[in-house]
Amino acid sequence: MDQFPTFEEIRSSILRDTLSLDPGADTHEGSDHFVHASRLASCAEGQYAHQAWVLRQFFADTADTQYLERHCNLRGLRRKNATFASGTATVYGVVNSNVPVGLQIKCGALFFITTVAAKVAANGSVSIKLAAIDAGTTHNLRDVAAQFMAAPAGVTTNLLINLTAGGTDAESDGALLSRYLELIRRPPAGGNKYDYRNWAL
Repeated sequence: MDQFPTFEEIRSSILRDTLSLDPGADTHEGSDHFVHASRLASCAEGQYAHQAWVLRQFFADTADTQYLERHCNLRGLRRKNATFASGTATVYGVVNSNVPVGLQIKCGALFFITTVAAKVAANGSVSIKLAAIDAGTTHNLRDVAAQFMAAPAGVTTNLLINLTAGGTDAESDGALLSRYLELIRRPPAGGNKYDYRNWAL
């Protein structure tokens, strides 16, 4: 589909045409005609490369990211955005100490924030709600130690993230293409079997 001539093939064609117009022309390597043919062949090769790139954008399964999204947009498909993980953590401290909303929590290179105010219970601990500051699957954690960036009075710096879930990465090109091809190959129409499949998904 995109078998374009190589640089050497283009240059050879130019030199052949030069000789057909002027049989006495010097076309040996290093000659003026050879240099001129090399320059023209380089330009033509770039044009062929651009044509090959344009041709790839015509089809969703070979298109670059930007043009894959345009193919999908025409069918009403949008790339799924990354989502934020959220969950709970256990905090320790002095009874009745307050854990306000908006406290930052650090877990390695990951950061979370408290989303609901809480108060340390009689057993010296309290379960708090938190959410990831950044989206992505890396924030889905279970039973991991973490620290408050600035612990409030009466609360220890160290805490335990019990479980955070729901974080997803942005949809990959491969996954987006799969949904596009599914729509093309099995189009929903008036309650047919593909409609029910798409509704379920």
